[in-house]
Amino acid sequence: MSLVKRIGLLLVLGCLSNSLLAKDDRPEPSQLYIGITHNRLPYSLHAEKQAPTGLVVQQLTKICKQMNAQCHFVAARFNKLQQELQTFQLNAVLVLDDVPLMDTSTVTLTLSPPLCDITPVFIQRYHTQPGKQLKHFENRIIGVLENSVFHHFIADLDQERFKLKFKLYPILESGIMDLITQRIDALLTDAAFYQERVASTVLAKPGSDHQLIATQAQHIELPNTSMRLMTRAKDQALSAAFKKTIATIIPSQTCESLLAQPASRPNTLGTSN
Repeated sequence: MSLVKRIGLLLVLGCLSNSLLAKDDRPEPSQLYIGITHNRLPYSLHAEKQAPTGLVVQQLTKICKQMNAQCHFVAARFNKLQQELQTFQLNAVLVLDDVPLMDTSTVTLTLSPPLCDITPVFIQRYHTQPGKQLKHFENRIIGVLENSVFHHFIADLDQERFKLKFKLYPILESGIMDLITQRIDALLTDAAFYQERVASTVLAKPGSDHQLIATQAQHIELPNTSMRLMTRAKDQALSAAFKKTIATIIPSQTCESLLAQPASRPNTLGTSN
């Protein structure tokens, strides 16, 4: 079963279990501890002794303000954050393009509506006929972020059919370096990353020896889990509050469109390490 179908099934099971759980009448807490992945520009960045920032962190700031909640951001790797959510150390975890384990033997998790929608792109060296589909990269190497939805999408493909190889990166910036040095042929990621980390640099300059471009990837089926808040299904009041607030103040939009909005940094929110 593909990743998309597996996660879709888990989401359905999560919704069913949520409805079967005893009703949680406790109000959502006014102090919220939200896990974020550190150093994932342009979405989240948490530097030492500085307030967290990033496109999606800005969205969380608006949500917390609307809910009259004091939010404390806890930065760590995604796997650690998910464990801390399951052990009740966190109230929620921000899921970027990670692959969440939605169901465990002890805790069922659920996801909010998206804070923004990712647009898959192929970042590649400039070419008059750039690749837009996987078949255009036959017998070539595509880089992807390790443990991301892009990683699992590529891993689930019929490798004999598509005849391509993939290389995993712990950070996408390393993939950009390999593109420049021609160790890989393309990087499958999202448009907001290209706009923030490449398009604004000399690497996107027309005529450059190392010019990199991004083409929207066609026929890339990703699970609908990215850019969402993950909570415990039993915390029904909090999950409902997140859902209502997102529906009220967060319009449907692509993540790269957030780059055009005035930048804002969290100011009233506390931080925790």
